[in-house]
Amino acid sequence: MSEGTEQSLEAINLTQTNIYDTLKLLENTKGDFAKMYSCQNSVIDEIMQSEKLIKKLEEHIQAIKSVMGQTLSEFEATSSGISEISDVLEKLNQSFQAISDLAKDVQTSSNKLIES
Repeated sequence: MSEGTEQSLEAINLTQTNIYDTLKLLENTKGDFAKMYSCQNSVIDEIMQSEKLIKKLEEHIQAIKSVMGQTLSEFEATSSGISEISDVLEKLNQSFQAISDLAKDVQTSSNKLIES
């Protein structure tokens, strides 16, 4: 064979080897891409699940806020009621004191009448 033919055959063999190496690299890349795509889908699924959980958490927080608001309103009403009861008890105490003072006056008057 001539030297030019040998060089052409060597070039063809090198090209063929490069093509096989490139095909192997593409197959590996295809596998890696498939893994990456699968991981990406898993991440997307996890993000969507997280969004659902965050929405549920927000709903629970709103429910807690609502209950806390109701509890605060009831506490304020109870506090107001206790304050009113305290006022009534204070007035009742003043009335009993007035009755006691009047009873002392009656006792004093009765004693004076008896002595006279």
